[in-house]
Amino acid sequence: MNNNTNFNNMQFDPMTGQPINQQPQQPVQPQQPKKKVNTKMLIIIAVAVVIVIAGIIFVPKLFANKGKQNVSDSLTESTSFWIRNNEDLYAMFDINGKQLTGFDFTSVSSEFVNGTAKVKNKNEEYGLISSTGKMIVEFGKYDYISEHYAVYEMTDKEYNKFLYDSSGKLVRQLDDEKDEDIESFIGEYTYALIESDYDYKVIDYTGKEITTIAIPEDDDVDSPTANSNGNYVSVFYNNVSYIIDISKGKVLLTIPDSRHFCIGDVNAKNSEEFILSTCNSSYGEEQNDGFKLVRNGKVAYSKEADDYASMKFEGNNVVYEDDDTYLLDENGNEKTKASGYMIYKDYKNYIKQADGILNGAELYVNGTLKEKLKCNNIQGGYARHGVYLLDHCSGFGNGNKIYMNADGTRINDKAYERAYEFDENGYASVSEDAKNFYLINLKGKKVSDYYANDRSAEKIYNIHGTTNLYHGTNEDGTTTIFEVNGKKLLTGKIIWSMTSTTADGEFVTVEKDNKYTVHNLLNGKDIVTLDSEPYMTSDYFTTSENSKTQYYSYTTGKLFYEK
Repeated sequence: MNNNTNFNNMQFDPMTGQPINQQPQQPVQPQQPKKKVNTKMLIIIAVAVVIVIAGIIFVPKLFANKGKQNVSDSLTESTSFWIRNNEDLYAMFDINGKQLTGFDFTSVSSEFVNGTAKVKNKNEEYGLISSTGKMIVEFGKYDYISEHYAVYEMTDKEYNKFLYDSSGKLVRQLDDEKDEDIESFIGEYTYALIESDYDYKVIDYTGKEITTIAIPEDDDVDSPTANSNGNYVSVFYNNVSYIIDISKGKVLLTIPDSRHFCIGDVNAKNSEEFILSTCNSSYGEEQNDGFKLVRNGKVAYSKEADDYASMKFEGNNVVYEDDDTYLLDENGNEKTKASGYMIYKDYKNYIKQADGILNGAELYVNGTLKEKLKCNNIQGGYARHGVYLLDHCSGFGNGNKIYMNADGTRINDKAYERAYEFDENGYASVSEDAKNFYLINLKGKKVSDYYANDRSAEKIYNIHGTTNLYHGTNEDGTTTIFEVNGKKLLTGKIIWSMTSTTADGEFVTVEKDNKYTVHNLLNGKDIVTLDSEPYMTSDYFTTSENSKTQYYSYTTGKLFYEK
């Protein structure tokens, strides 16, 4: 279909799923009350929504800002948090340990979303509070508040329902005359599907109507099903899948088919490219597996399978698995068989095990066999940086592991006894003697000191969320945290490591002489030294002293509460 058509706020024909000429008109009143489908529950096809509590701190040099691809990333993060006292009441504190409210709440939202949280007081009344401690919706105004990530559904004493955004602004009151009701909420950015006597509406968390889907007069249709992933939502109703781009606030595609095409994998390197895959209906009907690759708002190609199949992204590659596993070209053709022993950059550049036992490997460059290699262990799948790790190789020196670029050149002239795949930052842990380990970059250059095998872990590990902070084990059992191509930041017995989104930093606990020091890796400063081992969370750290739990701030290092 033509992607240039503007589907924003457009109504769709209930029989075909195609847009109709929308003229202002009054809905036709039925002669008798419309019979509702008994099954009103919207079946949400679960898609994992990962909210990383530890987070990634965007700090120059140490942290990489990879950009915001999903609309949900634009929601405001909060530096406030809750603490519960011995009477099971909650109070709000900020990252410096300042108490913002009294212990006035019997229940609270587990986290702040876009700077707000739902709270309940001792009188069993609900309200909405900001991360500064200011009430946005006062207690008692509504009988019940239901939170749906960035949207709040509120019900008053007359059972009227209202939708509020996370700033406390009323975005929609449900129309009682049309018997409007919230069928369900969809997706991590929270889109509501609202049912009336005449249609379903998809609205965003600001109340904007994205699209309207008419209900046929006979109403002999199952209730909608829906799923979401990233910026995309799929609503299936009356044998039509409506594919919505929530970042643009419009319907991208309508797909007439008896099967629901759900949002599948989204390309992490290009959010304009995603996969639609058929998903079983709520009644468990058998379906053939169908797939569609959507690129820039249009279906680039489709795939159909007789039995179970899968389709996903590996980098910019599309990997299709039916009876066998294949790398697809830009038109969906099965170009390269990717099952078995193989490492690949894309469908034209790869290394695969030669036929037969111990017959080496074959290097393909731009689709042509370039060289046969004396390496007998080819595995690893997708080479994200275009560098292959080859094992059980001969003729390259004392070691049997080498690294090779996709064009067949070596990244260096070394062969290693131990070697690992390059991580997402472009560094790999290697050893030439299986005892002393160091990091190399994608050019094969040594970029760290040597660290020893402590038997529990040979590798040098990245500190989660950072681009060039790593830790390695020394011969005496201590751990060193270091910068790639830089200085050693800390050496000692590392007990804890924690990335804090609220405190904007990376923190570790170091044990020395029966004392425990909490250290900020980003500024190189000790925060506080304690007599007992602290427990670290993303908001604060605690210790136990004299049967009391003591709460400390990452920013000040001071005790701010105990119970």
